[in-house]
Amino acid sequence: MRKPLNIIFYGGIIGLLPLLTIILAGQILNDWNAVLFSVFISMIALLPLSFGYAVMKYGLMDIIIALKKGMVYSMTTGTFILLYMLLVVGVGDSLARKMGIESKIINAFFVAVVAVVFNPVKVRFQAIVDRKFYPDKYNYRKALLDLSKELPTSIKIDVIISKVSTRLKETLQVQKIVISVKEKDGKLFRMYNRTGIPETCDCDFIEDSKGLTGVLAETRNCITFFRGDENSANKKISLTDMERIKHAGFVLVVPMFFRDCLTGMLMLGPKFSGELYSQEDMELLEIVAGQTAIAVENANRHKDELEHQRIAQELKIAHDIQQNLLPKDSPHVPGLEVAGCSIPATEVGGDYFDYIQRGKRQLLVFVGDVSGKGIPAALYMSKVQGMLQISGTLIDSPKQILSDVNRKITGEIDKNSFITILSVLFDVEWCRAIVCRAGHTPLYIKTKENRIESVLPPGVGLGLMKEANFDDRIHEVEIPLESGDYYILYSDGLVEAMNSNLEMFGSKRFEDVLLGNNYSSAFELRDLLMKQVAEFRGEASQFDDITIVIVKVE
Repeated sequence: MRKPLNIIFYGGIIGLLPLLTIILAGQILNDWNAVLFSVFISMIALLPLSFGYAVMKYGLMDIIIALKKGMVYSMTTGTFILLYMLLVVGVGDSLARKMGIESKIINAFFVAVVAVVFNPVKVRFQAIVDRKFYPDKYNYRKALLDLSKELPTSIKIDVIISKVSTRLKETLQVQKIVISVKEKDGKLFRMYNRTGIPETCDCDFIEDSKGLTGVLAETRNCITFFRGDENSANKKISLTDMERIKHAGFVLVVPMFFRDCLTGMLMLGPKFSGELYSQEDMELLEIVAGQTAIAVENANRHKDELEHQRIAQELKIAHDIQQNLLPKDSPHVPGLEVAGCSIPATEVGGDYFDYIQRGKRQLLVFVGDVSGKGIPAALYMSKVQGMLQISGTLIDSPKQILSDVNRKITGEIDKNSFITILSVLFDVEWCRAIVCRAGHTPLYIKTKENRIESVLPPGVGLGLMKEANFDDRIHEVEIPLESGDYYILYSDGLVEAMNSNLEMFGSKRFEDVLLGNNYSSAFELRDLLMKQVAEFRGEASQFDDITIVIVKVE
């Protein structure tokens, strides 16, 4: 619009300059001849003439339609207001007279009542007039109202974008529309909707400080591409993005912001009418962009919530499955009382314990721990559990059992993961316990003389080295079984439990519980240890799985 506006600008300066001269030097001009004075005065006519020339030559505005609509709208509205006032005043005055009321205050009251009654008719008629003469404003209001009702009920991004695109196309009569939304936790503004854009056009934009997204984030305003070479903002956009914009035929891009972050873009082509986008159009688009950004964010949050619920449900199922894999009942071996439990830090854990009863007089007990916690640790531990159950049934020696499992699992788990196992074979017939440790915590024995013995044979975690090296690093220890002794197998989550001051429960407190309390069964000692750890931890979170197995020799 530069040329027509320049004509009006310079015509206004030339036309108003004589007027200013007359005001400042009127007496001097009066002394000049009348002809020169008339010339100065007549130059004021350049202002309306330049405006008229710009209108006629360059189509600055459709003045005929504007005047016609303005006059008809004013006449229609004025006529209706006059009739409305006559009706209100006439009916109110008539009601007052029929009731024999002469007071001006009462008459005014009746007029006010009638005005309230007929006001809905006036509002409805005015809406009809507005819709007839100014359909754009009516359509914009209707589009905003419809969107404000539709968007909050939509919980899918595709549906939201589709509704917005349809409304904009119907309201603005746009040839091309693309709506892009920034991917969550990513840098790609992905196209969610394409209207009137060829499939060959790539409308996905990467977050780039020198690209379209960077300029939008910086300026926070609409960017027009009617004449890209004349727009200072366009000059900041990279050539690559500009080529894609021109190829797609976009003439306007509107940013979508949520909490000061650029979350998407409305990219529009020209109108079917060929008219340029007005300031009112851009204001509408900015409001729509804001509503869309909020709706998309709500949809993302709803999606996240559903995902969290799905994961929580799956974790609950995994927790139930894992707990069902652990022994539900204590084994019945004459001469032994056995009690065990495992409490994961999260829904599923990497700790494990199991019993394998061999004959009537032998019991294999395992307590294990996978490095890490959560689902990966639980999966590894389930794998190891199956291997231990098979090997423990077929192989007599605890060392050979662990060696066999290590051979099978080495190379099948992540190189940063490993598994520790403490295995004890209780042989009641021969009154002995054979202990083998694959990098696990020591075996504690609380004797009937109220002493603590720690059994820590050499050993290395499963999965860390191949068979030959593993066999050289692991050894068995044989211990005689004594009536009244307690054998405690546990995971490091017990002694490493922390309170809110980040103090660990520790081996010292563990031993104090074993020595300083009265208990008469494996179950009482198990419950006592778990209670003491829970009271020590208090309100602090459980950071690691806790597993414990108590075997009392009767």
